[in-house]
Amino acid sequence: MSKTALVTGSSKGIGRAIVIELARQGYDVAINHSNSEKEALEVQEICKEYGVNAITIKADISKMEGIEYLFKTFFDKYDHIDVMVNNAGITRMIPYLEVTEQNWNETINLNFKGAFFCGQKAAQKMVDCGTKGLIINITSIHQQILFPHASVYGSGKAGLLKLTKHMALELAKYGIRVVSIAPGCILNDPSKKEAKRTKLLKSRIPLRLYGECEDIAQVVGFLSSGKADYITGVTIPVEGGVLLPPLIDYDIY
Repeated sequence: MSKTALVTGSSKGIGRAIVIELARQGYDVAINHSNSEKEALEVQEICKEYGVNAITIKADISKMEGIEYLFKTFFDKYDHIDVMVNNAGITRMIPYLEVTEQNWNETINLNFKGAFFCGQKAAQKMVDCGTKGLIINITSIHQQILFPHASVYGSGKAGLLKLTKHMALELAKYGIRVVSIAPGCILNDPSKKEAKRTKLLKSRIPLRLYGECEDIAQVVGFLSSGKADYITGVTIPVEGGVLLPPLIDYDIY
């Protein structure tokens, strides 16, 4: 029986790289998007080149009806799920004093609520089928360190980190693993490579490198490969050393 994987927000960026990596490993996949059909279809064709089944599903997972539709469509095609990757999210950098309820709902409903209930739906099916599956939550270094204007985004990512631990604890008895991956400075948009802020942040990363979407995908590939079956309930940072404590004399070495 083929293994299957669902990756939310997988028509672009990190999600795109993840779903392609899973297809490369032989997983039948589903590419989820909310409003980028052209890109999703392009990813579908790339996945099919690896000889696997690949479908696209348009669904807004910030809403329960979107989540219900996503999983109904997935299970109409595949009768089980082995890997669920909660990747869909948006970044909204807004000063705390200016955050509105609409800003809050837009960010938290997609980044946290969507991951919460997509993970639940996947876990319920895994339990029903007796599948010793894997759920991966894509968080961020925002869960741990502070950036200006990230009170909503960062709080949501910190909540997702805590959720990962609760999920791992409760699902372990079913053989279901839950892991989060915390990307650091990932260059999603190559057109911003020469931007002033991009260069400044790059200079502050110990490895002096921006991450690529494929760096995250390769960690997902490892977790999904059968070589990481004793890993659960933890966060794997992929961040070039940016979480290392700063040293006041760092630049003299």
